[in-house]
Amino acid sequence: MKNNEETVKKAIESILNQDFPDKFMEIIVVDGESKDKTLSIVMDSVLDNAMKVKIYSDGGKGLSEARQIVVNNAEGEYIVWVDGDVVVPKDFVRKQVEFMEQNPRVGIAVGKFGYKEGTLVATLQSLRHYTGNRFTGNDATICRVEALRQVGGFDIHIKGACEDLDLMTRIKARGWALSVNEKAKFYHACKEAWRDLWTEQNWFGYGGHYVWHKHKGLFALWDKVPLLIFLGAFKKAVRAYKMMHQKKSFLIPLAMLFENIAWWFGFAKAHMDNYGHN
Repeated sequence: MKNNEETVKKAIESILNQDFPDKFMEIIVVDGESKDKTLSIVMDSVLDNAMKVKIYSDGGKGLSEARQIVVNNAEGEYIVWVDGDVVVPKDFVRKQVEFMEQNPRVGIAVGKFGYKEGTLVATLQSLRHYTGNRFTGNDATICRVEALRQVGGFDIHIKGACEDLDLMTRIKARGWALSVNEKAKFYHACKEAWRDLWTEQNWFGYGGHYVWHKHKGLFALWDKVPLLIFLGAFKKAVRAYKMMHQKKSFLIPLAMLFENIAWWFGFAKAHMDNYGHN
């Protein structure tokens, strides 16, 4: 978590309210040197709970370092990632653990993105992810610790985003399956302003440059050409409209084009910074 004072209270309360037995859970908090009240809100929230709590700082080293701190200190068989802007229903952990127990070859299982309205920007993102039904990142994911440690955990040289894409690529290469658990729903507080969405996608593009080089063309760059993104987004818009019957669904292509351009700016910045070339 980092500077999540507006969302982290609901996130931590949703974790504390899980119907999974407390004695089989621990809470590991890693703060990215937040400049707001994030850490104090979490510490106040966990003060009188029955679960073991460990609190660390990433020392300003970033998301990969933060996640690796969790891997290094986790005592259980699974790690359930819950970011500081995510809320999970009370049955989330139970349903994720049940899924992993029933599917022993799955190394990572993402929960099902739940629909949540907000500003126009946030609603369009939520519509797209909810109706897209695809395997995404670590917002609310369960990982098998055996698989995590088998590949050495996270690459702490990654600055910012795409540490999850890198990890998933390496875990899949070791023969583990990646899956979506449709029964484990979660809710993500999507970016509410265009400026914040630009910053986020720019960050993704920056990290994307690193993993693209590390994994020798992990994804095809021509798939990210703005015109193709815009045209392909119409299928997502139609699907979203059929599922949700909201006319604003047809604005999804414009939002995705905006995201794509921001992503390319980040990708180009990383290239100029020589980030990922070595």
